[in-house]
Amino acid sequence: MRVIDYKTAQAGHLVDCRHSATLFNLMNVNAQCPRCNVFLDGNILQYRRALIALYSEEEVNELEDKATEIKQFTIPELEELKVDFTQKIKELLKEGK
Repeated sequence: MRVIDYKTAQAGHLVDCRHSATLFNLMNVNAQCPRCNVFLDGNILQYRRALIALYSEEEVNELEDKATEIKQFTIPELEELKVDFTQKIKELLKEGK
């Protein structure tokens, strides 16, 4: 892992989450440089190794397993997620990150 400029950072994903239960899983989305995210197609091997170092192999395996689960979010679930993410943003802004 390395530090990258937030102005050029992109949202990298270990697993495709467009229709899966991992769509709003914060473990699945992390800052990636454009080179890794676009030109190296996510640089998945290094991405996975970094996630294992941050979390554990067991948690990464669980994330990968959840990627096959189709999830249709309800309006109340989405509203709750909006509240949760809004709070996280406020906390990060307060911390100066």
